Amino acid sequence: SWNETAFKVPESAISIRMLGGPRSAVGWHSHGATVQMTVHGRKRWFLYPKDKYPPGDGPGGGFSLTDWIRLIYPTLKHEHKPLECIVGPGDMIYVPDGWYHAVVNLADTVAVSVQSRDQGAENQQFFKEISLKSVEQMWEDDPAMVQEIGQMAQEYLQLGLMNDLHARRVLYYCLMKLDPDKAVQVVLEGTDRDPFHVPMQFELASWSCADAGCTKPSSSPLRSNERFMARLEQRVKSGDKAALQTFKKVMKKWEPHLKLNSRNLKALWILNKYHRAVGNIAEADRYHARLVDLHGRGIDR
Repeated sequence: SWNETAFKVPESAISIRMLGGPRSAVGWHSHGATVQMTVHGRKRWFLYPKDKYPPGDGPGGGFSLTDWIRLIYPTLKHEHKPLECIVGPGDMIYVPDGWYHAVVNLADTVAVSVQSRDQGAENQQFFKEISLKSVEQMWEDDPAMVQEIGQMAQEYLQLGLMNDLHARRVLYYCLMKLDPDKAVQVVLEGTDRDPFHVPMQFELASWSCADAGCTKPSSSPLRSNERFMARLEQRVKSGDKAALQTFKKVMKKWEPHLKLNSRNLKALWILNKYHRAVGNIAEADRYHARLVDLHGRGIDR
């Protein structure tokens, strides 16, 4: 009967009850379509369509929502700012499938939501699973496949997801085999699109040194790969400064934004390595000391 089914949550969805204190927050994320009602309190919502990553906070973004609001939000032009609304008691909000959203509780809040278990196809997942090793293997087995994958990544980026880290990473891998000069432009374009995205800066800085025979740095910022710097220094001393010049060109754009991320270990790691590479040892030591201090205190924002 109607009374038995009216408030039943279908198997294709899940029901979630949420409690939050003042100024508590949920950072940028996405999932299946959701309807949420605020029972008590007030929430501030930020939303971006599924084809637009929040600036500075795409996959693996380096900012807490508090720092994002404090450091990035004020710098955004009107057309780059998220949709916003305040949801109060009795108000309901619908979040479409795959939309990126973040929420700040403005007071003690109680909310109930019904969320679809199914999220639309994640095209990004395809690129997420492609590694440098797999591209190198494809290059040995079938170079035409590398060209095809690179074309797919380029077309995907042209759909509007220009700051998609995974697709840009795959395009870079492919272009390093097909057109190294264009590969560098891919790095710089990614920085222009989203200069605040620290993981992109960290990873692409590592990949941009591939032309100097450098290995990728360790995943731990405190366990720097000595061969990375040793090979770079050897090439510079031998008169081949191409890799260092590329690093300088990229860092000219990145450094101001990396400095804003003074509580992020990856940002400090890049600044330390860059200044050490160009001979600013005192500056490098300063960043390294801060990195060690934050790591020791368990802080990484």
